[in-house]
Amino acid sequence: MRISISVVLVLLFSVAHINGEETLILSGFYTGKNLYVQNPMLPDNKSFSTEEVYVNKNLVLSNPITSAFIIDLSHLSLNETVEVKIVHKSRYSPRFINAYVIRSLELRHSESFAAVKDVFRWTKADKQTLRWTTYGEKGGGIFEIQKAEKELWVTVGKIPAKELNDESVYKLRIDHQTGDNTYRLKLIDRDGYVSYSDLILYRLR
Repeated sequence: MRISISVVLVLLFSVAHINGEETLILSGFYTGKNLYVQNPMLPDNKSFSTEEVYVNKNLVLSNPITSAFIIDLSHLSLNETVEVKIVHKSRYSPRFINAYVIRSLELRHSESFAAVKDVFRWTKADKQTLRWTTYGEKGGGIFEIQKAEKELWVTVGKIPAKELNDESVYKLRIDHQTGDNTYRLKLIDRDGYVSYSDLILYRLR
């Protein structure tokens, strides 16, 4: 069950590009909750995207070697203004897992930032098929199936989204290459906003 918050927050996202890096900035007011971040794995299957995390211009975390981490904001006073900045590798944007606890008045998207509303509930790859489920789609969008190839995401398939906003189930036949295969799902909804799934890994022996 989601926790409702009585304090209305101003939430701003922006993305800057610097020398193969991107900076994701979250600004608002502290409400007593820590931030949980999903940290994409890079195609080498060894390192992760996030390089540095700043809270109000103070470095609080460097190169977390984990797929998810917590940004501890407990040192702040309730309703204090806060700016969180994440410096990360280009094309592999972290995602705030619990962004739904924040009531935003303004939100700016770019394709390098995964949309705040995470519709992906479950993903899996087997020998011949990618499968996934979603919840809360607007309908009328399209899924792109992307594969990591030489540090780039290449679209290897597309499938239309269903006209539903409850749970939907999808599958798509896929031809893996021998060795490690890394995929992600990209949903472009009918309003043009973009969401990404977690990385989907499959090793073909």
